[in-house]
Amino acid sequence: VYGQPAGTDPGISKPGPVRVLLLEAATLKTAWEQALGDITSGEWCQENCTASHEQRTFVEWDPAVVRSGDRQKLYIVHADEEMLTTVDFGARTVRSTETKTSQSWLEHLLAWTAGVAQAKGNSTGAFKTAALSPDGTRLYLLVQKISASAEQANETADLQVIELNVGQTLMSKQVGQASGIQLAQDGNLLLLDGWDQSGHWVQVLDTRSLEVVAD
Repeated sequence: VYGQPAGTDPGISKPGPVRVLLLEAATLKTAWEQALGDITSGEWCQENCTASHEQRTFVEWDPAVVRSGDRQKLYIVHADEEMLTTVDFGARTVRSTETKTSQSWLEHLLAWTAGVAQAKGNSTGAFKTAALSPDGTRLYLLVQKISASAEQANETADLQVIELNVGQTLMSKQVGQASGIQLAQDGNLLLLDGWDQSGHWVQVLDTRSLEVVAD
């Protein structure tokens, strides 16, 4: 089980730390429990919390959480930093590694382009979703970052390929305003979808090159 307390005032107060539980299937008795206090997750008000909604400042962080094929491991990509946490339920261990690898990657991050959408309130944060390769060696990570004011929201999306054994980012690609990611069963194709001013769109990418093969 993976989750976290909602907080005393959900959406306003900061929620409690993320936790993982290993339960006995027959009795639901807790066999192992671990708090993951270094993972930032949830939505809460940060400033002007007693003012009207448009004057409040919110933060929203949604890490990517993916199970391994054998259900023995849980991969968590931090929403607010370039970190990968691996929870091994078999060994009952937690390990975190940095995935940020080079200056050119930082320059790439700074070069992201932004789209514009309407939003209410002031909010910053990131949403990450991921798909695991069939052999369990690579994580295809979709990163959405948002910086919103009462007038508009700036959104960016980027696709990363992470080698899990070493926690290294192998490839990255700007993907407009993509919001969904799926991996074909054979692991050769990646499906991205999202919305823009023209409506809903879908792209099919080659997982080896991240080149678009159909849209």
